[in-house]
Amino acid sequence: MHDVSSQLEQARKELLYLGLRNPLLNYRPLKARGLTIIQESPSTLFQWLVEQQGRAFFTHSDQKTRKRSKERPVKTAHNAADLEKRLHNTYYTARAYIEEQGINILYLALGMLRWRDKETADTIRHAPLILIPITIDRASAKDNYHIRYTGTDIGTNLSLEAKLRLDFGLSLPLIHNVEEEGFDLNDYFAQVNNAVIYDQPG
Repeated sequence: MHDVSSQLEQARKELLYLGLRNPLLNYRPLKARGLTIIQESPSTLFQWLVEQQGRAFFTHSDQKTRKRSKERPVKTAHNAADLEKRLHNTYYTARAYIEEQGINILYLALGMLRWRDKETADTIRHAPLILIPITIDRASAKDNYHIRYTGTDIGTNLSLEAKLRLDFGLSLPLIHNVEEEGFDLNDYFAQVNNAVIYDQPG
């Protein structure tokens, strides 16, 4: 009799695309959608969005703002025109997926693992570590776009976990109850660092 758990594990692997076209393994900024955040502590942003259930809005690279009581400004690497274009495109793309397919495709990625593929070792790849499901909206055309944590499960990068295990024999640390108060994001990053640097087989 075949081991059912082994069959389920194999089926799960087959559902994950582990090629370098997968943005969860080889993340590269898109030309017209998505944002790159700068000058922001991942743990502080995590606490604000997840633990305090706050909202955040984005500012362009030269803009100066102050934190408000219920919303937080988050600086991006984009100029004013590019930021507005990216927010507009991201908002309408995310809304179209929800309306047409009933799924939310919008996530805030916190933490990036820098790694090298065996076949292209000269190129450094980037893979997100923590994925927070978010929504984006605004009250009117004159208002800022805001993001908010949806309250659904926060995930780790399953594609990255499978890639490291199959190609390098490495295991990323397991996390539980990410949404609960007291989760230490910096500690998780430190565990990942130890796993990929100090726990390499051989």
